[in-house]
Amino acid sequence: MLVDDIGDINITNDGATILRQLDVTHPAAKILVELSNIQDQEVGDGTTSVVLLAAELLRLANDLVKQKVHPTSIISGYNYAKKEACRYIRDTLTIPVNSLDSSTITKIASTSLSSKVLHYQDEFFSKLVVDAVEAVQEVKEDGRLHHSINSINILKAHGKSGLESELVRGFV
Repeated sequence: MLVDDIGDINITNDGATILRQLDVTHPAAKILVELSNIQDQEVGDGTTSVVLLAAELLRLANDLVKQKVHPTSIISGYNYAKKEACRYIRDTLTIPVNSLDSSTITKIASTSLSSKVLHYQDEFFSKLVVDAVEAVQEVKEDGRLHHSINSINILKAHGKSGLESELVRGFV
């Protein structure tokens, strides 16, 4: 629960919303707030996780600077670690989407929706999301799947239930 300067109350568990309400002046804190906003805009979830991870990286970098490690070396080390982590995830932890059935993909979508407002309707919306993504799916010449996510548009009809949502195939 947050109370602003004029007494308005905001109840949320969303990290981006909480950080936007804070009046930060420290440069590193401003970076974390901006990081949270970007994560929220680009992904729509994971704002708290990305801020906690970045804050810990900053804390560890600060410890290294105190030990007289040059900031350029720290940045190089972080970039190397990022590349190695991405390589490990790509080579070890990923599963090709085309090897998953629709039911599994729907369960994955449901997991993502469970942290948002739609969690009480996650089964309905996860099926709707998977159907929409499959509708814009293309198979490339090399056999890989491509999803033109930007071709999916959401139109809102005020005053209606979310459960009245439907997938309209074609152009709106």
